[in-house]
Amino acid sequence: MRPNFRVTAIVAPLALLAACAGSPHLNPYGGLFPEKYTVKTAAPPADPALYRDKTVAIVSSQNFEKYVAFWRQVYERGGAERAAASTSAIASAMGSFGGGSFATGMQAGAQIGAAEVGGRRNETDPRRISDVAVASLKRSFKNVIVAQDFADARDQHADFIALVDFHANQSVGVIVDKVRMWAGVYMHDAQLNQIFKVESTTEASTGLIGTGYIETHARAMTKTVDEMKQGLAARLP
Repeated sequence: MRPNFRVTAIVAPLALLAACAGSPHLNPYGGLFPEKYTVKTAAPPADPALYRDKTVAIVSSQNFEKYVAFWRQVYERGGAERAAASTSAIASAMGSFGGGSFATGMQAGAQIGAAEVGGRRNETDPRRISDVAVASLKRSFKNVIVAQDFADARDQHADFIALVDFHANQSVGVIVDKVRMWAGVYMHDAQLNQIFKVESTTEASTGLIGTGYIETHARAMTKTVDEMKQGLAARLP
């Protein structure tokens, strides 16, 4: 019986993705305000059309920043390629044990590893979240700028501040049980009062590694993006 090269070729990249997530950091304000600070709320403008001559600053949560840093480490700095290379070597050895040649196993492992890495790179790209936020805000505000934090946004004289949050994790082992995603856009006035929020929580079950993980992750990410897009459309003109 020949080994399942698809299973072998994606175990290490999956472990890398899981390492990013750890426990969910559900507080989008972590690191931006003092630990015991309570964010106040206020009513949004009575007429959303008032946004159209205003400036909004986008601030990324620490959750999102950590996810972006991890994603870049894996997919833009060779991490996933190194993992694919190591698993293709394992696949080659399994090929020889299963009755196939070492060269055939190496080729199969490398090809499958590369395909899985490419698919996962696209489906987990953090720009899928940030692009939705930016596009939605650009339709409603005169100016959209980027700020490092709330203080920087105020220094740039932003009228409103949008905190963009995203976090994802999954259980990983021989079987992948769950893919979980949390996303949110939290809008604030210049006094740092939260005037509205749009949130999405997605959980999807997967089967054995190699039997639909990429597809499940794609569906979860697409659902998260769609919910964010719809929520922002309902809140903004």
